[in-house]
Amino acid sequence: MILFLITMLVFTFSIAQASVVSQINDAIKAAGISGGYVQEENNKIYLRGNYLNEDQFITAYHIAQSIAGASNINPGYDVLYTKIAITNFEECMSAALTNNPSLCPSPLELIPNLANANATSGKYALVFGIGYFENFPNVPLGTAPFKDMKLVAKVLSQNGYKVTEIPKLPTKFTENDVRKLSSQATLYNIRKTIKEMLAKMPNGSTFVIYASSHGATPSQNGDTGIIVYDTKTQGPGCQISSIASSGSRSIVLAASNSNSNLSQANADCNVINSSFTMLGKNGIINMVEASGKKINLIVIPDVCHSGALAGSQKNVYSTTGKAATQIAGSYEYPIIFIGAASGNQESMQKNNGNGVFTYYYFSNLPENQYNAYKTYENTKSEIEKESADLCKKAGGKGCDPNGQTPVFVWQQDNSFGF
Repeated sequence: MILFLITMLVFTFSIAQASVVSQINDAIKAAGISGGYVQEENNKIYLRGNYLNEDQFITAYHIAQSIAGASNINPGYDVLYTKIAITNFEECMSAALTNNPSLCPSPLELIPNLANANATSGKYALVFGIGYFENFPNVPLGTAPFKDMKLVAKVLSQNGYKVTEIPKLPTKFTENDVRKLSSQATLYNIRKTIKEMLAKMPNGSTFVIYASSHGATPSQNGDTGIIVYDTKTQGPGCQISSIASSGSRSIVLAASNSNSNLSQANADCNVINSSFTMLGKNGIINMVEASGKKINLIVIPDVCHSGALAGSQKNVYSTTGKAATQIAGSYEYPIIFIGAASGNQESMQKNNGNGVFTYYYFSNLPENQYNAYKTYENTKSEIEKESADLCKKAGGKGCDPNGQTPVFVWQQDNSFGF
């Protein structure tokens, strides 16, 4: 009997082990392997049970690997707990004796029912973008957020995520499609979609939320939000003054009673009440907690002042200080927050339309083995340099001449990553 090399590695994911085992066993059953299952012992996952042949065993192994990760599954088996009725060697000997060597099976041929297994179980992503704004028609972003969405969805899908888009993008789109597509990304629809996704997620899942849009200038107490299609102002004399700078993703408000104080204008206009936020009543943390699910959360907004969504104002962008204390205690489970810019900075767009942060971070995520922090460290300087160049080309008005510095904040454990 052929024994596979046994490699026992400890899980690095901070997730509920029982939930992962349950997901794997459900997927194995869905693939038509009635006698096989996995067990967890001492933070290791082992294949157990009865298999018709080695093909079934390898199928079960690939299913387990796709859900829990290659390094977390023991690729061998113990003959005391795992039985394979007919090994490949035995089948090949039988085929040779009957002079039919072509019938000798390949251990790499997987049974057809493998396609029915849920390879993306436990990994979910909501990717949304808005290029036109119902109440702010003079500051559109055009197709740029949709280009960001395409890149992010592609990279996450390649890493096994089940991606949901708002709007649902066609294969091709033009500037003429921007308004209609953007109208899907209302605050109600975004929140409704998140609730529906959370309801279907098993405990221990990783949930990525990515946004590409405008960000509001932080108010005096530091509040900011992601501007969605139907975000509106609420207050006397509120109006859009401008975009902070050419090529940026910041809406600047002016209110008749604010004496041109931008942060006070945002407070007076109550933009946050109809924006998507990290904390507060419209915040993602509140929604996840209300679901009762134990979810590993990764939030990635490519909007101006995005660092302020996690409490990272001024140039606080490290994993210490206000950015960390704002999140600490607000969510019980592991969370990673990656913002495109610090709380007082604009998020710039490349000439090809992609956000500078989105382009570099997600283009480099695969080659950094989907390690969230390693990718952040390896792309931060590139993001700062190109955004500084774009600010200079824009005349330096309303943007940081030193470029945008991305924010990386985590609570508890960032090792679950992507």
